[in-house]
Amino acid sequence: MRELACTIIYTVPIAILYSSRRMGGIFENPHIVPMINIYAFERSSAELGYDPVGLSQMVDLIAKRVEVGAVFADPELLVTLAKASGGHLRQMMRMTRQALLTGLGRGHSKLEADDVTYAIGQEMQGFERIIPTEAYAELAQVAIKKELTDETIGRSLLFNTAILEYNGGTRWVYPNPVIQDSEPFKRALTQYLNQP
Repeated sequence: MRELACTIIYTVPIAILYSSRRMGGIFENPHIVPMINIYAFERSSAELGYDPVGLSQMVDLIAKRVEVGAVFADPELLVTLAKASGGHLRQMMRMTRQALLTGLGRGHSKLEADDVTYAIGQEMQGFERIIPTEAYAELAQVAIKKELTDETIGRSLLFNTAILEYNGGTRWVYPNPVIQDSEPFKRALTQYLNQP
C-alpha cells in the first residue's frame, strides 16, 4: 500500500496509533488530528475558560451548513452546543442532529433551549452507559492534571472519547464536557479535591 505513486491519506481509529503494535513503524509520521481547541488552557485549573477563536470555529461549522436564524430560536444555543462538543466535530454534528430531531418531534418551528439540553443530555447518558464506575477517578484526575495518570483506564477513555486530546504547542487531555455535567463525574471530582 505504500508503493503506490500517488498521495494517499489513511485514516485509522486513534486506538490503533496508541496500540502496542507501534503503527508508526509501518506508517511514518502519523498525524493525529486534534480536537478544535475551544479552551483557554490552564494546567492547574479543573474548570477551563473558553477560547473565543476555537468556539467561533465550532459555531462556523454549523453556521456554514444552515441559516442560524432560521434554525435556532436563539443563536447562543449554537454556542452551547459548541461548548458541549469539546471541539469534537463528530460529537457537535451528532448533538446538533439530535437537537433538530427532538425539536421536530416536539413541533418546534426553531430549535429551543430544551431541544439542545435534551440532545446534550442524551450524549451524556450515552457515556454514562459505557464508562465503568472506577474510571471516574481517572476522569477527575485528568480534569486537574490534564494528563493520563492510569494508562490502561486512560487509554480506554481516550479511545471512546470520554477524554479528548488537544495538541499544538503542548499535548494535553481533558474530559469530554458532556461527562463533566454527570453526577458520577462531579462526585469523583469532589472526592479527588477533598483528599488529604
